[in-house]
Amino acid sequence: MRSSKAKNKSRFDAAKYLETAGVKRKIETYRKGQLIFSQGDECSTVHYLQKGAVKLTVLSPAGKEAVIAILFAGEFFGEGASQVSLSGSPQPQQPSLLLHWR
Repeated sequence: MRSSKAKNKSRFDAAKYLETAGVKRKIETYRKGQLIFSQGDECSTVHYLQKGAVKLTVLSPAGKEAVIAILFAGEFFGEGASQVSLSGSPQPQQPSLLLHWR
């Protein structure tokens, strides 16, 4: 049988967490085409796209650009490179709102 303390304890609300800024989390607005980070930058942040759309591209050694993903609200990026340099350069395709945290 659970104690009354356990029943009164609030549950973690992931949606609320992803919609708010806080310790080690900040929300930033980006204009269409504004660079979020550059390919090869050191990764120390995970990004959550709250609103808008972001195009993620990579540049080959020959200088050719390839689109590797179009991201929409509710998607994460940067998490795959958490201990290495970032691959790709994301740019918003429309005004976008991002949550960044370390």
